[in-house]
Amino acid sequence: MLLDSSSIEKSRFDLRKEITFPEEMSVELAEMIGILVGDGHLSVLERIDNKGSKFTQSTVFIAGNCNEQDYLEHIQRLFLKLFNVPLTYREDKRSDGVLLVCYSKGIVQYLSKVCQVPVGRKCAIVKVPQLIFDSKSVFQMAFLRGLADTDFSLCFKNKSKKGYAYPVIKGSFRSRFLIQDLERLFSFFGFIHCTCYGLIRKNNKFGSDVVMHAIYLNGVKNLELWINIVGFSQPKFQNKILEWRETGQSIPKKKKKSPGRELNSRCMDSSTHSRDLLIA
Repeated sequence: MLLDSSSIEKSRFDLRKEITFPEEMSVELAEMIGILVGDGHLSVLERIDNKGSKFTQSTVFIAGNCNEQDYLEHIQRLFLKLFNVPLTYREDKRSDGVLLVCYSKGIVQYLSKVCQVPVGRKCAIVKVPQLIFDSKSVFQMAFLRGLADTDFSLCFKNKSKKGYAYPVIKGSFRSRFLIQDLERLFSFFGFIHCTCYGLIRKNNKFGSDVVMHAIYLNGVKNLELWINIVGFSQPKFQNKILEWRETGQSIPKKKKKSPGRELNSRCMDSSTHSRDLLIA
């Protein structure tokens, strides 16, 4: 699939940096779009410089964790290969948070206009870009990998006291549209998924309730299918799977309390023949 970037404007800084735009869909670009839909943010803000002059600042942010250096380096390599410019590493000394940052008018326009990633607050409106639905299945799988690496969880539950052997892949988002789109993709690839809409969770930071929606891939068959066709680039997930294969289970490193309440949920299994228990 060829991508038209002829309308994208480059700033003088973009020209100086010699940024490039992918001219066709690739596994790397699809994975990067998934990463941005998950933990990315595109910003276009009006600023005032130290001389009082107004200017527009266009920025790509990707959030991460300083304890996941291998995966952050993977993102940096992808971005550099795609756009010929590095992401700046910014660490928050007060927490484990990291921001990978790039200032570029052209790249923000390319990601928003061509790749269909929303600018600004996207948590409640983001969806799988139509560009991904129109692409080949190999690119759809790469998109899922990027999204899952940044915004999914993988755990092994101690179901029926058989040890931590029952795998659960979970994605939880504020956007109902994204969950609905993931249902389409998961069904297309043969996953048996379970969705929950309208989970009410307490937001401890702001002291208010937040409505979330979640999608689950429960069980060994789902995990094996994921490993075979999608995979993970995130080492923490790869290590859990390796431990599970070697020992038959993957024991949680630390037990944590649930982050909030879940009320008024509506759960739906995609299969009428097999009803997996929802494991939250």
